[in-house]
Amino acid sequence: MCVRPPVLAAAFALSAAAQTLLPARPGVILYREGQAWLNGAAVEISAPRWVEMRPSAMLTTGHGRAELLVNPCTLLRLDGHGALRMVVNSLTAARLELVAGSAVIEADGGSRTGSVELVIQHRVVRVAQSGVYRFDSVPPRLRVYYGAAEVEGVRRRIAGGRSVDLTDAAISPFDRKQIDALQQWSDLRSWQLMDESGILAQSGRPRICAP
Repeated sequence: MCVRPPVLAAAFALSAAAQTLLPARPGVILYREGQAWLNGAAVEISAPRWVEMRPSAMLTTGHGRAELLVNPCTLLRLDGHGALRMVVNSLTAARLELVAGSAVIEADGGSRTGSVELVIQHRVVRVAQSGVYRFDSVPPRLRVYYGAAEVEGVRRRIAGGRSVDLTDAAISPFDRKQIDALQQWSDLRSWQLMDESGILAQSGRPRICAP
């Protein structure tokens, strides 16, 4: 399996699913696999009673993973043994903190759908374009597979194929073909969303957010 270019599978899926299956609220936990807790309570998901992360809420995982709808155009997937804090829960300006573990963000629509920022060890990363972004807390690092990100303390945008050490802001290239189990799972979830929304049966693939 591989990470697809900026025309993202999750983006295709949500354009249809958002109208029929998904809540029009930010910070909703859409899916969990294995162990996941919100503020210490086990996450139990059943529509229409969606589990929402409010400001200061903490999402943690054990032997499991979780998927969060940050806004209608952005998904965050948290790996096992991770911790994610909601700082600002807003459709127009969301901010989260990756306290532990790793996460993947798939975004579509860019800044016109609302800003999304992720904090790692007090350094702020802003998702600036549609794309695929990988975040790790140890060592603190951002890898941009596709798209572009803005990192606090770095003067230029970080483009696809570039990695940033969030300790010293050093930028280096990396091999985008190298992916791990988290990214394979994220890729699988994208295809599952497409299947659930019926988009796999369509010849055309609409985007989540119209221009």
